[in-house]
Amino acid sequence: MTKKQWKKLAKHLRADRRLPGIHYRINERHQLASCLREATWGGVVACHVSGTDCDGGRYHYSTNRRVGSVMAEWMDAEQQYAHADGMMHIWYSLPCKPVRYSRDLGLEAWEDGHPHVLYT
Repeated sequence: MTKKQWKKLAKHLRADRRLPGIHYRINERHQLASCLREATWGGVVACHVSGTDCDGGRYHYSTNRRVGSVMAEWMDAEQQYAHADGMMHIWYSLPCKPVRYSRDLGLEAWEDGHPHVLYT
């Protein structure tokens, strides 16, 4: 980086320090960058998403995708968490065969004659 670019970066970092929770976000992005670095093979990483929605549907899926930037991956994860309908977990691994899995726990309990109570 040139001296001018370093000054511009320092200016933005000073401005961001005034924002609440900035250190948490920087640490979170740093942790994501290290996870992506460890899980990338040939520029491709597997992104796994799993969780349970509000009415008992459990799901898990994985996709192989090219790694763009850490910020793009972070924004994608934040968007998925914002639209989650229950608990959700995202993690990265070396590229693998894509998987799609879903299961409706409430419907299974009703079909088996059990009351509609879910414990997760």
